Amino acid sequence: MYFDGAAHRDGAGVGVIFYTPESDILSYSFTLTRRCSNNVAEYQALILSLETAADMKQLHLRVYGDSKLVVNQLLGIYDVKKPKLIPYYKYARRLMGYLDNVTIEHIPRNFNQQADSLTRLASMITLSSHRNQISICQSWVIPPMFDEEDGDEEENAYHIFVHEIEKED
Repeated sequence: MYFDGAAHRDGAGVGVIFYTPESDILSYSFTLTRRCSNNVAEYQALILSLETAADMKQLHLRVYGDSKLVVNQLLGIYDVKKPKLIPYYKYARRLMGYLDNVTIEHIPRNFNQQADSLTRLASMITLSSHRNQISICQSWVIPPMFDEEDGDEEENAYHIFVHEIEKED
């Protein structure tokens, strides 16, 4: 599972990518409803992803994030010095305890591009406070093939006929 969070002047968002053992990709994007720091957004991303994993009963989880601060705090390498981050740290540790086997690792930002893209998308969308769901679909349109060699262009053209119907009952 890859997570990322970002905050800027116009909003904050979270991106999460799950890779299942069956090679399925599950992607989630969350718009955060409050202004916050980048570090809080990163913790929000981790917490939302851990809650999602617990809901999916995904108890074995390898977690990757590009926030050196958040990852190293959870690994015990860094102390949590900012009082605002302590509740997020404690809740993330508790969620990790609910899952059987969780490993967490820091990765460079360029290895977290998919989660980062979802984060940027979510942070740029300003939504009202009620729950919204935006679907992003993947598609590729194949235009119909027209055979130009089959006679005259007029013969192959589409014709539209309009008939006026009187207003009688």
